[in-house]
Amino acid sequence: MKEAKTTEKELGVDAICLGDPESVAEPLKDKPRQYSGTAKIVAAMLAGLAFGIALHKSGVYRAAELRKQFLFYNYTMLEIFMSASGTSVIIGLLYKKLPVDQSPFENGDKACNRGIGWPATLVGTFMLGAGMTVAGACPGTVFAQIGGGSYRSLITIVSMVLTAALFGAFADHIKKFQNYGISGHEAIDDHPLVKKHKINTVVVRAAIGAMLIVCATIVGLWPGDDKLRDIIEGFSLTYWNPTICGVIIGLCQLPVMIVIGQNLGSAMSYCSLAGALMFFTDKFPYLNKYRKPTMSMWWQPIFLWTAILGAYVSNMVLTEEKFRLPYDGKDITIFEMALGGFLLMFGSRLAGGCTSGHGISGVSNLCWRSFASIGTDRK
Repeated sequence: MKEAKTTEKELGVDAICLGDPESVAEPLKDKPRQYSGTAKIVAAMLAGLAFGIALHKSGVYRAAELRKQFLFYNYTMLEIFMSASGTSVIIGLLYKKLPVDQSPFENGDKACNRGIGWPATLVGTFMLGAGMTVAGACPGTVFAQIGGGSYRSLITIVSMVLTAALFGAFADHIKKFQNYGISGHEAIDDHPLVKKHKINTVVVRAAIGAMLIVCATIVGLWPGDDKLRDIIEGFSLTYWNPTICGVIIGLCQLPVMIVIGQNLGSAMSYCSLAGALMFFTDKFPYLNKYRKPTMSMWWQPIFLWTAILGAYVSNMVLTEEKFRLPYDGKDITIFEMALGGFLLMFGSRLAGGCTSGHGISGVSNLCWRSFASIGTDRK
């Protein structure tokens, strides 16, 4: 089977947000230690375990509760998201000072500056937000739903995998729209004004990270907010403080960056599964690159499927029996799961990133499009 080649110009912000294997920068001359495939699997599993536990303990894996965010009735998801993003920004700030492989940031700087323009970003993230409302999940939280007891959520996953295959089949045509409106300077670090005025981006990163965490704390104290939370009197209660859960999710970025050399994300895993599903043909270059049997391709599926275990552990081990709340996913219909899955995946592919991709990894790399996307997918 002839292997398709993908040029740098064809790659979008997937490179940073979704750990796109084709985005790997040229090897560094004095590159720090490279970890084995086993170490990368362990890192992906540990991050996935923590991710699943944090999502389950936050309570937003429940579809009805996630929907309340879009009705401006419950801000738990917003609180988690801001604290996760803020933590990721601070981790990025510290990471750049460590004697470790800097390719995640090198890839991110390149990815922010090419491939997908503003129109595709805004339309795609609008579809992503609509999909979150319809399906009551995002590409990552759907796995926590399964771990929490909603096996029906597999329908959402199947819908997203099929949509990824559909997108891949027409990617060459969709690319024309994605390439429209590319500004050329979407990473703040690379912006001409930053260079001209010698703005200290370390200070900018620190300020943004601190601001996001402070805002998350303020949201948590906002009066009249119908939050899913218990007063923290013990480790084994039903829910933990949402800001703490967000910090845990943001910390998942650390093993992914150090050991795997990628950035936290979810949507690429569906492309990997779609590429494997279309094993019988090499007609679609977009899917061909995701089919490669390498850890850079398959760490995300490992990360997300382990999140199922994390949510299960959260429910059955970290929660006392009297505090456990059963969840069967029947607050979402099968049609809503299928339609929502389509909107989620098509939107995230069009925008070149999902909730965690743009909102956590993109923001930590100070990507302008990611800042715009996190506002669009929540309207």
